[in-house]
Amino acid sequence: MSPRVKKLARVLIISFEFLYLIFEIIPLTMDDWAEQSSDDQYWKGSLYKITSTNLNGVDDDLYTDAEDHFCYSDEYKNWNTALCNTFRDMSYAEDVYLVFSIISIIFTFCWILLTMRYLWKPTVGVKLGTRGLSFLNVLSFIIAFGTWLLTAEATYGDDCDVNFTSQNRDSICGRGAAKFAMFTAIYGFVLAIVYNIVINLLSEILEIRPRCETSSHQTIYSPIYSKPIPAQPIYSTYSVRPSSPGFPHSEQIYEPKQQICSSAAQPRQGFQFLTLNLNGD
Repeated sequence: MSPRVKKLARVLIISFEFLYLIFEIIPLTMDDWAEQSSDDQYWKGSLYKITSTNLNGVDDDLYTDAEDHFCYSDEYKNWNTALCNTFRDMSYAEDVYLVFSIISIIFTFCWILLTMRYLWKPTVGVKLGTRGLSFLNVLSFIIAFGTWLLTAEATYGDDCDVNFTSQNRDSICGRGAAKFAMFTAIYGFVLAIVYNIVINLLSEILEIRPRCETSSHQTIYSPIYSKPIPAQPIYSTYSVRPSSPGFPHSEQIYEPKQQICSSAAQPRQGFQFLTLNLNGD
């Protein structure tokens, strides 16, 4: 693969991951999550609070405040069970979505950082980390949205008319933000699958080369010496010691030294000292 194609692949992978991160954040800022109406009364809400309503006693309140009003105030607690249960469920759904959505965003951010590390300096450990995070982040987001969807009893139809005076709560209508959150969950799931396929294809092209380590027990066989010579530390210089009375003439020379590497990496060459007895056996 040419350097230009490698660069393009890196840019595309990182771009799709950043896009998913943005998609996760957008629903947290949108106001049109849910809606209900009954005759001439209605309410519309975001993930956290009521944004528009003509219900008595509430006005742009948090779901927890609306729950307190319709469940525990003297005016409503004895008869309006539907709105009480609706805002109680919306309050719980909001808490779960926030927790798991934030966890998903953190996982996605770490996933992007590890992917950048892998694409420029690939190692097996980082590769496994990116593959794990690719599914952890989307799993967290699916839990977040799935809990909200089931707890709020949201539907995606156009008929939002319910009976606010009923003893049993009705489903709510999911609006633009809820639909966008569903799209994000699907996009994240597909991205995780495609990402793992692409990373498997790129793993051989990126040529993972683990760090070579010299073995202290390796034996080097010199073509000019008949006995095996244990490997010695690598030196950058060599010297020759002249003969002296009582000592045989000795000389230090360079000899290539092999380093042990994994099969995925090419062995490197170094030099070591060999002390040869030129007058001995």
